Amino acid sequence: MHISAPSPLAELGFVPFAWLFLRVMVIILKYLVSLVTAVRWIFVLLERSESLRSRELDEWLN
Repeated sequence: MHISAPSPLAELGFVPFAWLFLRVMVIILKYLVSLVTAVRWIFVLLERSESLRSRELDEWLN
C-alpha cells in the first residue's frame, strides 16, 4: 500500500478553502445572473404595460 505524502498546501487547508471559495463564487454568480434577468424582465413588462396604457389612453382621448 503506497501512501503519498500530502502537499504542503493541502496541509495548510488551502485546497478545501479554494474549493469552497470557488463554490461560493459560482453561487454568487448564478444569483447575480438570475437577479439581472429578473430585473430585465421587470423593465420589459413595465415598458409593455406603459405602452399599452398610453395606447389605451390615446384611444380613449380620441
